[in-house]
Amino acid sequence: MTDTASFRHPNTTRKVHLISAELIAIGVQTNKVQRLVYDNQTEERLRFLGFASLAEKLVVLRDYHTAFFAISSEELQRFNSQTVIPRVW
Repeated sequence: MTDTASFRHPNTTRKVHLISAELIAIGVQTNKVQRLVYDNQTEERLRFLGFASLAEKLVVLRDYHTAFFAISSEELQRFNSQTVIPRVW
């Protein structure tokens, strides 16, 4: 569900749907999975999402038709984020 963005991306093939159908057939509660993945946020996570909002952290480089969010290690720690920080060599 997360790799296909709820079955919206091109990697959502017939095989993906067949596997999903098999999971449903054996009793997987898809609505429960959906809630646990998308609707289960801690207070810290919600505060982080508010902080990292378009108004606060969005950087727009119009000449390059590019926009991004830049979040520092300190900001991630401030909100107890579980985000993995990639190493830059």
